[in-house]
Amino acid sequence: MVLFPKSAPAHSKGSDDESAPKPVFLPISVLSLFGICLAALLCFAFQCGRFVELRVPLFLMEIQTGLIFSAVSFLCLAALIAVMVQKSFITGSGRTLIGRSRHVSYFFSILTTLAFAVYMCAVAVYSLKSGVFLYESLFIAVLYVCVLIPHFKAGKTPLAHTFTTAAFVVVLNITAFYGGLATAKIERKPAVALNGETFMLCATQKNAYILTGFDTYRQKSNGKIMLLPKNASALENMVFTPVGHLK
Repeated sequence: MVLFPKSAPAHSKGSDDESAPKPVFLPISVLSLFGICLAALLCFAFQCGRFVELRVPLFLMEIQTGLIFSAVSFLCLAALIAVMVQKSFITGSGRTLIGRSRHVSYFFSILTTLAFAVYMCAVAVYSLKSGVFLYESLFIAVLYVCVLIPHFKAGKTPLAHTFTTAAFVVVLNITAFYGGLATAKIERKPAVALNGETFMLCATQKNAYILTGFDTYRQKSNGKIMLLPKNASALENMVFTPVGHLK
């Protein structure tokens, strides 16, 4: 079972292994560094999806510390909940903790499942409201199933669990990228009229705003880019109006 798999009994381990002190600082440091890198990678993939959909060059993208901090906080909370669930339902019933590689594999399988479920719910809501189905969601579904099927097979070695963990991380990043695509299509963005054309606020940089041209007939970005400094005098006479892509 994915959530609560069976593990080897406690008496199978030698007494020397049980009495030997286990390092704590190094694994926690490595996991923390891995979590921060994963959160930054997920945020980068999400922003790439938004910029690709809005046809904004990726070199204009800046690091969003707030978004990365939110992702790191979510991963830490998910890891703490996973440890609490494992200790409550496995050790409390007379079983030992499962292997480290298998534990990580199950954690990322659940995390990827949650991300996939949220993405598919967003696709379903968008399809019901707009009548347009996002066919790229089929690619995510195929990838998810292709990784999930070998994950359910019993008797896997630690190396196999490591490979399934890597596969789930890849699927998680791809889901974040397509989640950015879907967000750019669904979200309501501030729009403004400049010289007879409509521009949308795509992203906020440290010293400037990134505006992208918006085709009101096709209901999508037309590829025109404008960098407007935050101290520009034109901002005093501009009024942004929230608009969406839904007709």
